[in-house]
Amino acid sequence: MAGTSSLKAARADLDRLRTLLGLAEVDDPEGVQLIAAMPAEVRGEKRPLPDVEETRRRLRAGQDLIGSLTVSK
Repeated sequence: MAGTSSLKAARADLDRLRTLLGLAEVDDPEGVQLIAAMPAEVRGEKRPLPDVEETRRRLRAGQDLIGSLTVSK
């Protein structure tokens, strides 16, 4: 979402954003809040929109939606 090089790319980003926004269940206010905040976070960090399936998995697991996963030993 940092910027798009073409109309086709912009439309693909918009479609992905719509799909991401639809992931949260209306009866899950915390999930709705996390999903709603995500586009601004992505834009502020100039990162691409996250993968839909990865975001769905992270939302269900209660993980940060756009941060990277770290593994400690």
